Amino acid sequence: MELVFYVAMIFLVRNFAVVVVWFVLSLLYVVYLQYTNVLFHEYYTTVLGSSLAFSAGALIYYSMKKYRIRGWHAPLATVAFFGHMVFSGDIWGYETGDFLLVFKPGSYGIYTNLALGAYLLYAILCVEGQQKSKNSFSKTLGDIAYAIFLSHWCIAFFMMSLGLEFSDSPAFAVINFLLLNLVALGLYFGVEKPINRHFRDKIRSSVRS
Repeated sequence: MELVFYVAMIFLVRNFAVVVVWFVLSLLYVVYLQYTNVLFHEYYTTVLGSSLAFSAGALIYYSMKKYRIRGWHAPLATVAFFGHMVFSGDIWGYETGDFLLVFKPGSYGIYTNLALGAYLLYAILCVEGQQKSKNSFSKTLGDIAYAIFLSHWCIAFFMMSLGLEFSDSPAFAVINFLLLNLVALGLYFGVEKPINRHFRDKIRSSVRS
C-alpha cells in the first residue's frame, strides 16, 4: 500500500483543491465500507481502504500552511491520542464493550486513532513552525517513517517467533513499539542517511550544476 501511494501521490498532491477532493472521496469510501459492514481486512489492508490515512497526511501538509492553531493544542492532542490508546482495551487485554466501539482497533477505533493522530501531528507541526527549528521532532518522525512502513510486519513476525502473542498482549504492544522505533532509527541513520549523503545529494548537486 505504501509503495502504491508513494507513486500515486506524485499526481494527487498537486494542489490543495485536489487533496481536498481526494480526502473527501476517501472519507466517503470509508463510510460506505462501514455501512455495508465489510470485514476489517477490507478497509485496513487494501489500497482504497488505506487511502484515508494518506489523504489526511496530504491535507495536513497543505492546511498547516494556511491555518495555524495555537500552542496549547499540542499538549491537549498528546493527552487525547495517548488516552485513546490506553483505553483501547483490545490492545491491553481487557474488554471495553460494544458501546465503546471508538476504542476498538477492529472497528471505529482505527478511525478515532487516525483522527487523533492527525490532530497531534497538526499541532506539533504548527508549534514547530512557529519555533522554526531545523532539528525538529516532526522531522525525525518523518525521517524514520519509511523505515517503520517497511519493517513493522517484520518486527511483529520476529516477536511472534520469540513466543509473544500478537493479540491482547500488553507486553507485545509495548515491546513492539520500542523495538520498531529503535530498528527504524537504526535503518535511517545506518543505511538511508549515509546513502542520501554519499549518493543522492551528489546526484542532485550534479544535476543542478
